[in-house]
Amino acid sequence: MNGLKPKTTSSIAVFGTGGVGLGAHMAAKIEGCTTIIAVDIHDSRLESARELGATHTINSRTENLAERIAKITGGLGVDYSVDTTGISSVMKSSIEVLGIGGVSAPVAVTPNSIEFNTFMDLVLAKRKLIGVLMGDAIPKLIQYHTEGKFSYDK
Repeated sequence: MNGLKPKTTSSIAVFGTGGVGLGAHMAAKIEGCTTIIAVDIHDSRLESARELGATHTINSRTENLAERIAKITGGLGVDYSVDTTGISSVMKSSIEVLGIGGVSAPVAVTPNSIEFNTFMDLVLAKRKLIGVLMGDAIPKLIQYHTEGKFSYDK
């Protein structure tokens, strides 16, 4: 919320559906994102994501990620992406699914890194890769919880 600052009616793909990823789905819904895509390899987790705000789910082990994102977004790519996995190939995918002007935030604590072509992956499509300090959103999430919008116990 504080780092990406998603615009109302925007699209977002969240990679990973553990606690942080599910929280990102709920926050995206609260912030007014209308296309919220959960990406994971576990169907049970994807179902939880759908219950907490995801409008679409993709099992990246059994489905072609790029084709599904293109179909969901009408070929435009997503406006935002968040990677919560810390897996190098997944972090790279979270950049590749962005549309023109898209912004990606890798939030996993990981020793892994990614390699990408700055010109092709960022400059040419006016994409951004940003760092986000996850604790910055806690006061806002507490407020949303108090208002009954953010059920952190789920």
